[in-house]
Amino acid sequence: MNTKIEKPDGTAAQGETLSLRDLRSFVAVARAGGVTRAARELGYAQATLSTHLTALENAMGVPLIEPERRGAPLTEAGRAVLARAEALLHGAAALHGAVRSAAGRATVRLAACEPVASHRLPPLLAGFSREHPDIDVELRVAGHVTGPALVEAGDVDFAIAPKPTVASRMGASVSFTPLYEEPMLVLVPTGHRLAQAKAVNLADLRGNSLLVGNDACTYRALIVGALRESDVEVALRARFGDGPTLVYGVAAGLGIAVLPAGFFVGGMLATGTVALPLRRPRIAIGMGLVQARRRDAETESVRALRRAIVDGLRPTSPAKAMR
Repeated sequence: MNTKIEKPDGTAAQGETLSLRDLRSFVAVARAGGVTRAARELGYAQATLSTHLTALENAMGVPLIEPERRGAPLTEAGRAVLARAEALLHGAAALHGAVRSAAGRATVRLAACEPVASHRLPPLLAGFSREHPDIDVELRVAGHVTGPALVEAGDVDFAIAPKPTVASRMGASVSFTPLYEEPMLVLVPTGHRLAQAKAVNLADLRGNSLLVGNDACTYRALIVGALRESDVEVALRARFGDGPTLVYGVAAGLGIAVLPAGFFVGGMLATGTVALPLRRPRIAIGMGLVQARRRDAETESVRALRRAIVDGLRPTSPAKAMR
């Protein structure tokens, strides 16, 4: 969908069109605090995302992001665009939903981070589809920053994501509603000195090489913060983009990792690794729903799926994860 931008006299601004795609990319960059992080979260090449931003600035006729500044700070014009872009994107999403409903089918768009998307949601969505055969569900796997950004941009109706941190901040137009807490487990290679333990304490990790996620990873922020508070020194090693890569990094002997128990349900416990409960201190990641604060145009289909998720998602027990 393209929207022609006009000046007060009715002529087109700069002879360009305003693309919803470019607006979505701009919102993602603004929320992620940089092109590199936004591109990684959205699955774009940096050059592609930069092209979207340039096209949007050409359509507006003014710079929206301060050039050559760390963190991609917005110009005054950029802040004005961001304040209105979310409403425009939500309106476009509502229009799309209305058209689908008028055609006799409804679509609910959902984003979820791992391991929720691949391990927790499929059985729940299968049951939902049996009860609601007239509702289509579009599931997007999204990072901890991308999920909330997609809700803000109107690309999805709601998202399942970890409780926000400074690194995975959310905008004022969305809210976070807690659902459950997922316990964290320690993953070690089978030949590790801790592999035979029934459970470990955080202090037992002292001196190990710890594999972590990228800067926007809430799991990383949680475990690094806990280590700092407990005065436990580890060597932070390779930063990986997702949990499955961390799992196989441990299997290859690169180090150990601390991940939510949900990663190890359904065959994700890689050969050559052992998952151990983390007893003291207990560390858990809060998972919840990210949704727009204003939901005036929300459909009954969206409400139905949200109810199913709230009723169906429960924390993973460490015992089940280690089977």
